[in-house]
Amino acid sequence: MAELTGPLLKKMITESYSRIDNKKAYLNDLNVFPVPDGDTGLNMSITMGKVVEELEKQEADQLTIKTAAKAIAKGAFVGAKGNSGVILSQFFVGFAKTIENEEKITTEIFADALVEGSKRAYKAVMNPKEGTILTVVKETAEAAKEKASTGASWKEIVQYCYEIAQKATAETPNLLEELKEAGVIDAGALGFVYLIQGWLVVISSDVDGPRVIQLQSGLEGLHNSVNVDSSVSELKFQYCTEALIHGVTTTEDDIRSKLADYGDSLIVIQEESAMKLHIHANEPKTAIQIFASHGYLKAAKIDDMKSQTLQSHE
Repeated sequence: MAELTGPLLKKMITESYSRIDNKKAYLNDLNVFPVPDGDTGLNMSITMGKVVEELEKQEADQLTIKTAAKAIAKGAFVGAKGNSGVILSQFFVGFAKTIENEEKITTEIFADALVEGSKRAYKAVMNPKEGTILTVVKETAEAAKEKASTGASWKEIVQYCYEIAQKATAETPNLLEELKEAGVIDAGALGFVYLIQGWLVVISSDVDGPRVIQLQSGLEGLHNSVNVDSSVSELKFQYCTEALIHGVTTTEDDIRSKLADYGDSLIVIQEESAMKLHIHANEPKTAIQIFASHGYLKAAKIDDMKSQTLQSHE
């Protein structure tokens, strides 16, 4: 395998979606940070599902790198849901925009796309925290860059990414106290491991024929022992607030500065003239009103995280 093609990229992402979707209940159960509301797996699955949906719309014989990249970026933006889903979406948007003008994707371009995906994911988050999916994406991207520079094969690079992603995920409790206290790894980080696992399955099958890719021990079978009552009582901002506007009249940084004092877990992303907001707030309607004043509101959603947390741990 000398380079990555549009159809092969579609297979890789479809396989990743299948693995995340199959494991979404476990990822939901692991969910601790930023709020143990049990929806990380669901949000990552919804986001990935939209990416696959956009890829499925493309004619198989016309699926070039350019058309695949545009479908990935569109699906990722449209499907972005929840904290983990929005971060994952921005990884895919950064990845897609790096490759969209390439006729062929070499291992070096692939590694650059992972790095750009990581940078875009970090940029989207107001106050990025280490020990989350962000850390694992960054370390995986750096591993790809390192391996590609040695002239390694596609299989060797993706295998190395898979190993590094698992090691980084196993380390997340050492970087984030909330995870250590609950006795789990970061759910979003493990979701990213499943994503790379899907890529490796496809790449390995292309080279060696079908095979099963094992996960290292200690990443599955964990039990979330988070103190629910404490988590609920210490929840500073109660409502997970999401909104979409079109006809944007401002910048991502401007929105972030205007909403920074209204909550936390603030993420703002933009694709052409559309912009999405994710924030945990106590005055969700006010946050939406401020956001909507910079375009026209297409959709909005408010979830009570206290109720979600209690229901997810019944």
